[in-house]
Parts: sequence; C-alpha cells; structure tokens
Amino acid sequence: MIRSIPHLLDLEQNYLEKKVSWRKQKKLYSKISDTTFQKIWSLCKSWRTIEPKYEYEELCFSLNKTFIDFVKNLAKSNPLIEAYSRNLENVGSFPFWRYFLGNVRDYPERIDLENRGVQTLVAIHFLTLNDQAKRDKKAIRLEKWDLRKKNRELKRKNK
Repeated sequence: MIRSIPHLLDLEQNYLEKKVSWRKQKKLYSKISDTTFQKIWSLCKSWRTIEPKYEYEELCFSLNKTFIDFVKNLAKSNPLIEAYSRNLENVGSFPFWRYFLGNVRDYPERIDLENRGVQTLVAIHFLTLNDQAKRDKKAIRLEKWDLRKKNRELKRKNK
C-alpha cells in the first residue's frame, strides 16, 4: 500500500472509479462487521435543491466517538492527521479529500505511512470517496449534467 499512495494521489479520483468497482466495494463491505461499519460510517439522506430535485442516500461519517478518538490518537504523532481529526470532531464530516491527500503527497515526512493506523485511515478515506462516487448512479449523472451545463454557460459568457 505504501508504494501505491503517491500513485493514487497523482491519479486522484480516476483511479478509484476505474479500478474499484461498486460490486467489489460492496463485497468488501460484507466482510466488515456491522458494528465496525457503524463506528465509521452511516447512510445519510441527501438531496438536490435545484431542478430536477432528487433525494438519495450517501455515505457519511457516523459521528462515533470511538472513531474520532482513533483519529485523534493518530494525530498525536502525525501532524497532517490533526486537521483531519478536527474536521471529524467539529464539522462532523470527512475532510475535503484533495486537501488531506495533497498534504500526504507534498509533506510525506509529516505522516508515518508505515503506521497501520494511518494506513487504515487512508483506506477508510479512499473507500468513502469511492462510495460517494458510485453509490447512486442517478445522483452522479445529475451532478455531471450540472457541471456540463455550467461549463456551457461559462463558454457562452466568454465568447
């Protein structure tokens, strides 16, 4: 895993979308006990506020104190995880992924990637990203449609 982290960071989300199928991820979830899953994640209702309105489920942070304590403990010896820990505790969500992973790539000396706890946190982070990218295909299509529409509008304004 250690050797592949910089590679994953450079490829960003594309790696996840191409290499880890939703079917494989669900199979992995089946190997995680319900108790462990619930210490890390919960399923939350989300919705689009713009047309077409749409309600869907997405993977969220569970707000479980055990997981927050696990991350706080990691933060004691890994400064890059300190901001991650604060975000979990204060905001109640996983931190913006590019910020965290970009810091891991740019300041590898500030995080102990040999630490099993850190490896676990990075794996949880990637699983969360992949889930959010694949759980609800309609929500993903609508988001891509919104981006294309916004880009078309920007092109028209720039002409």
